Amino acid sequence: MIESIIYLILGLLVLIAGFLELKKELSEKRNKSDTRKMSESEAKDELLRILDSGNLFFLVGIALLIQLLLHFRNFQAIYFFQAFLTGMGIQSLFIILKFTNRKFLIYEVSTVIIVTLLLYVA
Repeated sequence: MIESIIYLILGLLVLIAGFLELKKELSEKRNKSDTRKMSESEAKDELLRILDSGNLFFLVGIALLIQLLLHFRNFQAIYFFQAFLTGMGIQSLFIILKFTNRKFLIYEVSTVIIVTLLLYVA
């Protein structure tokens, strides 16, 4: 039961952060006066900025490593989903709180480890 509540909270955090980022992107586009098309290199740079903005792959990798260490003998495919949701939820929490600098990375990693261990115990 507690595990389901934690996953629900993490999912809601992802949705809230997604809506906030979408709102920010739309307001930035509205403020720009030129409506020129984005070049291919600019599109690639924008995609890389979005994917690397909060160390998503790093956080998901840590959550997956902890899942692998805790469930080594009976590792299942559902643990990939749980690790992704944990990493994405924690990143979304820090985006909502506007702590996206590199200096907060240790707090993000610590939170991912604590939440993953809490889900293992629950």
